[in-house]
Amino acid sequence: DDEMFIGDDFNGRTIDLRLSETVEIRLSENPTTGFRWDLTEKGEPACALRGDRFVPAGGPPGASGQHSWTFQAVHLGECEVELVYHRRWQEKGTSARRFRVRLRVASDGRDDASRPSLGKP
Repeated sequence: DDEMFIGDDFNGRTIDLRLSETVEIRLSENPTTGFRWDLTEKGEPACALRGDRFVPAGGPPGASGQHSWTFQAVHLGECEVELVYHRRWQEKGTSARRFRVRLRVASDGRDDASRPSLGKP
């Protein structure tokens, strides 16, 4: 199972993937405040979205949690994944936060220097 996990600390970085590998982006979210993450750049065509879910942290109803998106490398090349954290009813451009990562897909893993060394959760 070739899956990497990345979070806020990878904002603005470039990640190298091999074909068929997956990367899961995990970001904190508190939907009860009205703020949610929206995917604005979907990583196409080099990567395909394979999962999109919110996992509550536990505790009382309305607690925050983590939103995760899983992308799989499906074609050689580069792509952007961008997410904005905002209240959906507010004007575009009023996002509270923005997360962007560039995914670079190669057939071999020749540049392992930019591959995050993160394990399973």
